[in-house]
Parts: sequence; structure tokens; C-alpha cells
Amino acid sequence: MDTMKDAIIILAGGINNDGSLPELTKKRVEKGVDLYKEKIASKIILSGNYGFWLDYAKTIPPRSEAEAMKEYAESLGVSTPDIIMERSSKDTIGNAYFTKVDILEKNNWKNIVVVTSLFHLPRTKLIFDTVLGPEYLIDYVPADDRLGEEERTARSAGEQKTTELLKKTLLIMSPGDTAAVGELLFKKHPGYSVNPEISFEQLKQMLGR
Repeated sequence: MDTMKDAIIILAGGINNDGSLPELTKKRVEKGVDLYKEKIASKIILSGNYGFWLDYAKTIPPRSEAEAMKEYAESLGVSTPDIIMERSSKDTIGNAYFTKVDILEKNNWKNIVVVTSLFHLPRTKLIFDTVLGPEYLIDYVPADDRLGEEERTARSAGEQKTTELLKKTLLIMSPGDTAAVGELLFKKHPGYSVNPEISFEQLKQMLGR
């Protein structure tokens, strides 16, 4: 990264039932804070409410992932005014969509860096490149997930299944078509739509769960 970025986007990676952060999410925040301290950007966007599968399980955490991440980022030395929270997303598509429409577009920020775990990077790049579109200059930086080989392999396999499904839905859109992404979320997606065209049960079947 040779130029100053407009913002560092850190994607949430889950939250514990008591509202604390799991190590996976902490590692993402730590990496993002390192970039902030290296003056890669002067603003950090913390993206995530909670995973939409928690709606299905009816186990809603006491606070959003973004709020817990903010507390941790502040403890690592990030100035509070430099933190922006995105608290609507429940998956990676939501991370990209709500960050774009609620924050990036409003600030005219087009030059960004996205931080997530290494195993999550391929899906993240697919989604952000498609949702944000060619007008955006995006760098992707992996955080050290500290996972064991067995768990990393299992997570990567799950990521592959989700990515293949996304290629049949998300990639049929033109890159940068915000309206089409919104239609996907608010008409079809069980995590965002009141009467989704795809139910949780159908989605589980599509993912082979």
C-alpha cells in the first residue's frame, strides 16, 4: 500500500454469548489497529451486528460485534473519534453493502483496505469486489487467525461451499450494482428480509448443512 487509504474496514468474526470477543475477532481488530498505527488510514470502520444464523438459533448476543470491537480497539489505543461502527450487517454481503451505502458513499471514500481472517479472504474479495464495484480501490489484508490445521481446513471447506453458492447468486449482478444487492438482501435473504424468498431451511439445504 503506497498511498494513504480513506479507511480501514475490519470485518467482524463472531461474538460470544456474553458479548465478549472470540480470539478470531480480536486478531482481526489487532491487525486493523496495527495498520491504523502505521498511518495507513486515519479512520477505522468496524463492520458487523451479529451472524444471521443466530436469528435462526434464537440466541441474540447482548451487543453488536461492532460495539465489542470498538471497545477492544479503544483499549489498543485507537482514538474514539477515528472509529465508525456499521451495525446492520449479519454476514459478509451485509458487511459490504451497508458499509458502502451508509459510510463509504456518504463520505466519498473510494480507497480502502479490508481486514479479515486468511481463510475468509477469498469470499471477502469476491463479495467486496462485486458489491462495491470497479470505482473502488480495495486492498485486502489477512489477520493471523491462530487456528489449528484441522479447524482451518474445516472452515475453508465451509467457505468454499458458501463461495460456490454466491457465484450463482451474487456474480450474476454487474459489479457495483447496489440496487441489485439490496434486492437480494431485502427480498431473498432470510437474515434481512421479513418474508424472504429463501428460508433458513432452504439455505441450509443449499449449503449442504
